[in-house]
Amino acid sequence: MGDIFFRKNGRAYENKNVIALIKDADELWLASNWKKEELAYLKESLVNISNITQAKITVFGNKFFGDLNFRELIEMDSEQRSVSTFLLNQEYLLSDAGIKEIIGEHKFESYFEKFCDKKFICKIANEEGYLFSFDGGHLTPEGAQYFGKQFKLLAIE
Repeated sequence: MGDIFFRKNGRAYENKNVIALIKDADELWLASNWKKEELAYLKESLVNISNITQAKITVFGNKFFGDLNFRELIEMDSEQRSVSTFLLNQEYLLSDAGIKEIIGEHKFESYFEKFCDKKFICKIANEEGYLFSFDGGHLTPEGAQYFGKQFKLLAIE
């Protein structure tokens, strides 16, 4: 195992600088738009990380902010965007459930709980109409601010 702490597409990921930061950390947050093939290595990665640090580990669920048509969205006015929603695909909920099962005693945080209602109808923008994401997977600056505020309490706990 050595200093291998993450595998992607079957290849070990090693970076001495990152490993040094992990060893020195008090807390680690792992976030990705997790693919099925990556989840196969998540448990191994968590074991390897835990072997080199006592840091508290939080794993975030999938980052998915909708199948967005950017051209259509920019043609909307801010009020229309602020009330636009999408129904979350069940595969993302199942993926988050799979992540929870894999990570065991480590803490799990869901993005979906921060911008979707109980029926998983999800917003695409904040109250001012600024989009959370421009492509469904990467946050806009306003999206980063929104989720930063939503997850801020995690850093305090």
